[in-house]
Amino acid sequence: MPDIKIATFNVNSVKSRLPLLEGWLAHSGAPDILCLQETKCRDEEFPSAFFEGRGYRCVYKGMKSYNGVAVISREAPDEFEFGLCDGEEDGREESENARVVRARFGPLTVLNTYIPQGKEIDNPDYPYKLRFIARVRGLLERKCTPEDRVVWLGDLNVAPTDIDVTNPKNKKSTSASTKT
Repeated sequence: MPDIKIATFNVNSVKSRLPLLEGWLAHSGAPDILCLQETKCRDEEFPSAFFEGRGYRCVYKGMKSYNGVAVISREAPDEFEFGLCDGEEDGREESENARVVRARFGPLTVLNTYIPQGKEIDNPDYPYKLRFIARVRGLLERKCTPEDRVVWLGDLNVAPTDIDVTNPKNKKSTSASTKT
């Protein structure tokens, strides 16, 4: 398999980041595969023409105002699917479909995820995040073998050091070790 350059970026609104993406793609030695998270736009509003005009193919799933994942690639994926694909239904399927995309390029599988925030350990969102991650593992076990070439990337919503957040001073608390 030839060398492949893969990049990932939580864009926090793909439409608002187009000028930044334009400059970065022009000067970065453009990746073969670009994975985006938190695109924050409906599918019909995704700026696919922007990427297609630069020689890319796009697969994406989004929602208005939050969530959204995309795989932007030089070659179209051989296959792709959105969501956790485990039949577990709890009313969050639309959100979960806009948080996970698995794309296969020949022998390489790219799993792009936007993991939910866990917030504080005693927050009800924390067990949901842990369950979500367990379900991602189940997805990998169902769809891939230990011999497969797999890249799991995205926004895992884990910030163990100050460099992992925009404004570390705003994120400090007396129980910093419980933040995820």
